Amino acid sequence: MKFRIIALIFLLIRLAVGNLYAQQEQQHFPFSQHENDKYFYIPAVAGIASSYEMQSAAHVQALSDTASWQAYFFSAYGPLNYFPVGVGFSASHIRTGLYVQNSIQLTGACSFKSGSSQYAFAASIGGLEYDFSGWGLPAGMPGDTLADKTRYLPDVGLSFYMTRDIFYVGAAIQHIGNMSLKVTPNGEYMTGELLQQIYFLAGACVDVSGQVALEPSLLIGCTKDDFAGSLSLTMNFEDWLWIGGSYKSTGKAGVIVGGQLAEKYYLSYAYEHPLTSSTKYGIHELVLGVRLASLRGGRR
Repeated sequence: MKFRIIALIFLLIRLAVGNLYAQQEQQHFPFSQHENDKYFYIPAVAGIASSYEMQSAAHVQALSDTASWQAYFFSAYGPLNYFPVGVGFSASHIRTGLYVQNSIQLTGACSFKSGSSQYAFAASIGGLEYDFSGWGLPAGMPGDTLADKTRYLPDVGLSFYMTRDIFYVGAAIQHIGNMSLKVTPNGEYMTGELLQQIYFLAGACVDVSGQVALEPSLLIGCTKDDFAGSLSLTMNFEDWLWIGGSYKSTGKAGVIVGGQLAEKYYLSYAYEHPLTSSTKYGIHELVLGVRLASLRGGRR
């Protein structure tokens, strides 16, 4: 039964993916290790967390000799002592070939239990800064409305997370109320949209023996125009060492290795390499986390 579950998740990723482009991957998955970066995609995990947790992540991919895709993320979240409520804070910096995005967000989550299931609902609010000055376009060009300018927007999100036995699922809609772009690099019109992003996350922790567990997880990112999928499978040795691999529908495969450095700290590294000839540059990502004591005993 356990291996049928794993096979089903692999089948879902094959059915859910297609041929997408690198820019879509960057839009959908700024970070590779979604099993370690759940809060970035599904902030409602703050409502079920049993301990305070802080994470920082650095994600770098060279796009050319002079350009790179960079994403940096910090989060801190955990339970409150008075009510079944979790809170969280996050800050991110994402640099693309089109813009630089800076984001700060606060999250409040409420959770409850029903039998062996736990549920959490969360709302997030904050602000986004988009800096388009990197285009370096001459002022006054026809249709040039965003070149060499900075735009500020509210950042609102809603999310849901549930655990039941060995399974977990989550869903979120991020960046509600985003905007459209119309710029003219090098005199050519170019349009695009910074859309709200929808995420679906599912995974399990399958106990193979008393010391080893398999952890498959699937993340799907959607906008109104397209979607992409990311699948990972890690083998966890008593929570002190994990190794595994990942695959993205955008044509990248990778390896993941990490471990517990001390009682409270963990470090995880991922490398992804393109399987197609569209780009020759790989992706490096490092995640550092700290787990502190719990105020709310008996919660996962």
